[in-house]
Amino acid sequence: MTTPAPPPPSPLPATPTTNPLLNRNAFGAVQPQPLRRPSSSRPEQQQQQASEGSGLTKVANFRDVGRNYNADVMESPSSESEKQPVLKVGNLFRSARLDDSTPQDVETLKNRYGIRTVIDLRSDLERKECQHVSSTFLFPVIEQEMESELSPLKTDDDINPKPPIESSYSDTDESDADYFGPRNPPVDAASIGSITPGGGRRHRYSIEFAGHNFRRHGVWKPLGVWQKCKVVALIASGNKPRAVQMIGEEAIAPKGLIGLYHNFADYCGGEIVQALKLMAVSENFPVLVHCTQGKDRTGMVIAMALHCAGVSVEHIVTDFHRSQAGLDSQRDVMVQEMAKTGLDPSFSDAPANVLSDTIKYIIDKHGSVDNYLSKHGFDKEWQDRLRDNLVEKRPVTRSK
Repeated sequence: MTTPAPPPPSPLPATPTTNPLLNRNAFGAVQPQPLRRPSSSRPEQQQQQASEGSGLTKVANFRDVGRNYNADVMESPSSESEKQPVLKVGNLFRSARLDDSTPQDVETLKNRYGIRTVIDLRSDLERKECQHVSSTFLFPVIEQEMESELSPLKTDDDINPKPPIESSYSDTDESDADYFGPRNPPVDAASIGSITPGGGRRHRYSIEFAGHNFRRHGVWKPLGVWQKCKVVALIASGNKPRAVQMIGEEAIAPKGLIGLYHNFADYCGGEIVQALKLMAVSENFPVLVHCTQGKDRTGMVIAMALHCAGVSVEHIVTDFHRSQAGLDSQRDVMVQEMAKTGLDPSFSDAPANVLSDTIKYIIDKHGSVDNYLSKHGFDKEWQDRLRDNLVEKRPVTRSK
């Protein structure tokens, strides 16, 4: 039975807290420019294009999804592209972590891009431990699961936790990049779609994309009994880094990057839908979605959003592949960080076939992407709301 989307309620009460755009650290901002066929350009050419025009100096892998997509459609000679929708420009953005933002970056995000809502797909532990955009999110994910599985006491919430959605609001002077306030309590997941920003405040929502379901089924359960015993022994001896590396080597590396994305599809559907429901609220736009690198988790959420907008798989994959150039300057360090988690260099990349294969995997398993989203609580009514927020009403005008 289709569950109707909830009607918009009164705005949530304002609580002075951290500006969603104010964080800290340091990495080159990049805004990949439209690439007709990303695979045909050399990485250094893509990187040069990616660095131009964003106005940001310390936010990596940043781009306007709609602007790049529209440029791709206009450049493509394919008759199929004639059927593609036109997306709103300056509406949906994606990037790597914002913790490195300078005060000027914050002003640019606020005033040039008008960012109103930030959706952060990292865990609390990851925000504390990953001090660099090149850090692998799998280290804190594995560490969390080790602590969860080896804890002698588990509550019902530990076994079947409800995915937390944390929110924060700012109605303070946001020019000070060092200002941080308390975070609001978690917002009930069922009410996400009815959250309506009020008073021009900026919002940050934290969604732990790689939640308990992913950690348990994608990280811990693939290990054999002997491997789990060895992990316990390593931790008992104080060698947690080696324990994390071993789990990566034994549970994640064998499946490859494509297998990891299949696990995302299987075990992170609820979290993907949480992000999409925030994006189905028109008052939340312009929206910026990010994780640590803005590649994997952000890539999955943006891919599902673009599908709801009616974008073809070809163009969805093109947007995803731009992260290869967007993170090119970080790649050497990313490879080193991946090695600490027991993963090979391929996990640092964003090859087009990874996402195209994952979309095919979803379709083969669920019949369609629409069915997949509906099974996780994002039915046609929700999908239509999101599409209306992303798609421009005017038709495409092509140059002859």
